[in-house]
Order: sequence, then structure tokens, then C-alpha cells
Amino acid sequence: MNTRGFGQVKVLVIIVIALLGVAGGWYSVRHFTQAPAPVVPVPPLKPAINPPAPVVDSAGKIHTPPFVPLAAPVTPGFLNSVAITPEVKISFYYDGDERTPADDNGYEESQSIHNDQDEAYLLMPSSIDATVRYGPTEFEIFKNQESHAYQGIPVSILNANAKYSLHYVGLKINDPRMIGGLAVEVGVDYRAEDDGDVLDKPASPQAWLGPLSDWFSPATVYACGPGLYLRPIGKSALLASQAENGVTWYKLEKPIGLYNLPLDYCDKPAGSGGAGKKPKAEKKSEDEDQDEDDEFQFCAGIKDFTGGQLRFHILYRPNGIAGSLQVQAVNFILQDEQGRYFQPTMGANFSRYYKAYLADRGCFSPGKKPADCVRQ
Repeated sequence: MNTRGFGQVKVLVIIVIALLGVAGGWYSVRHFTQAPAPVVPVPPLKPAINPPAPVVDSAGKIHTPPFVPLAAPVTPGFLNSVAITPEVKISFYYDGDERTPADDNGYEESQSIHNDQDEAYLLMPSSIDATVRYGPTEFEIFKNQESHAYQGIPVSILNANAKYSLHYVGLKINDPRMIGGLAVEVGVDYRAEDDGDVLDKPASPQAWLGPLSDWFSPATVYACGPGLYLRPIGKSALLASQAENGVTWYKLEKPIGLYNLPLDYCDKPAGSGGAGKKPKAEKKSEDEDQDEDDEFQFCAGIKDFTGGQLRFHILYRPNGIAGSLQVQAVNFILQDEQGRYFQPTMGANFSRYYKAYLADRGCFSPGKKPADCVRQ
């Protein structure tokens, strides 16, 4: 073979080898895949933050978080000086407390469930349906208002010349997130009676007789009590001001004056001593036996505010969170005309507190028992 022919063969061999290499690479790409890249796991989405379901023991009682109420009132550190005034006295009666003999025990609107310390917790909805045209729009931590009584807690003004305004309210709350709004409301209930120690009245001389007194005294029967003789004094939103040592201090958006309060349910014209009362002849035509000084007369009146007819309510709006709610009213800060701050004298039951379990609103649907719903 000549030199020229040998060169052509050599070129052909190189071309064939190159073509085989390209074909082999194509075959590898077509029939063999690369090892998969390592998979990075995607963390699951975190569920919405909700309190854990209540722990229910074998007896059907709920477990509630510990709550240690204050044994004595405290004052806010951001106020320079707060003195105690003997001219205003407050006692504490919370909604859900044990009912007293003076209460109407035949009427019970709220349901309750017991915790593992055998304490009764009110069962309340954790939210309020704004579309419903009737029913409460907020709940009361003090004695619940009824059809014939404003309830709340009694406030006694022991000096008629005292001029105080309510400016701050201190509350100890186990979980403030459960409350979407707070307000204070003040009114005069002209039919209110002493709830306990307001007047510090001595016991009846017949108290020692106990049940025997029932044998010698005729029973009192009420077909229906008098209507609600209430004069609203003021209502204000409570705005969180500062928190100190577990107590949140709320400032009233609008301070409420506790002086120059009317002593009568009816507005009496000047110079009239009996305006608002039904005429004597009219009364006799309605009921010959009814005395004009009977307690059910048309216009109610009081001689002063020493008997606790002035009443406070603390109202809260639930925030849609289920769980145990514990609230203690720690103090009410008053201000006089000179701008000085005072706290009232504390009466009975200071260390008590409001206890409620807020359950899903669906538990309060017709035909359901909220207690059974909570235990599920």
C-alpha cells in the first residue's frame, strides 16, 4: 500500500472511533440516569395556636391552672401616693359564688362544672355571636344582673360630702389573651339590700333559734318581686395602662364620678317631697289594703348611700379562646377634687375571684349540655 492510501485508512479509522464515542455517549444518556439528588424534607405547617383540651379525670372534673389570689390589695407603683379612705367601702361577690339564703335559689341561669379541687367553674361561651339580635354582648365577673336586681358589688359612701371619681381598676388575670375587651359600669339600685358586711349589722336576736324560728314565723311568699329600679351612673372602657407583679392596671377611658348621686329613682321637681308616688286615691282604688309606704310603691328612694345601693360591674368580652379564666379584682383607685389618689376600704371576700371555663360556643346549642361537651 502506498503512503497516500495508508493515510486515508488512518483518517477513516479516526472518524469511525469518533462516531462510536458519540453513539456510546448518546446511548448512556438515553438508557442510564444520574443518581437522584438528596430530598430535603419540608417541615409541616404549624397548626393554629390553641390551648390544650381540658384534662378531665375519671370523675368528670376538669383540671384548672393554679391561681393564687392576693390576700390584701396592692396599689399601682406608677402613682406617687395612694392612701386608704374610710369614706368608701367595697365588698366582693363574684358571679358563680355560693348563693346566700337571701338569693333566689330557685332561679339558676348559668351552668357550672367542678375542677379537681371540687371548685365550681361557670360554663360560659368562649365567643359571642355578633349576628344574634338578643342576648348578652359581654359577661359580668361580679354577681350577674337579674330581672329584678342589678347585682354587681356593693359600694358604700360613708361620707355624704365625699367627692371621689373612679380612675383605675387593678385586675389579676391568669391569661389576659382570653379577654378581648373590658369595661366598668356603675349604677344605683334603689331596691338593693345589704349583701353581708356593708352595714356590719349585728345578728338577729332570734338567730340562735335557727330552724326553730321557722315554726313560729309565717312564711313570706313572693309571687313576683318589684321591677328593676336602676339609675345608670356611668360606663367606661378599661384601657390597659401598666402591668406590675402579675396585676394589670386599667385606666378608665372616662372617669366616673361617685358624688352628687340622686337619692330617688324618680326625678322630683324642686320643692316636691313626694313626686313620683302614685296619688293616694289612685292607690286605694287599686288595692285597699296596700299601704302608701309599702316597699313596692311606685317611686323608690333611699336616705343615703351607706347601705351599698351604689353598685359596680366589671364586664368582659371573650376573645374566642377556650380554657379556664380566673380574675381577681385587686383594687379600685379613686381620685378626689384635689387630684389625690385613694383606695377604698375593703370589705368582705377580698380574696375571692371569678372562676369560669370558656367553652366553644357550639357547646351551648339547643339540646346540648355544655358540661358534657367539655368532658368529651
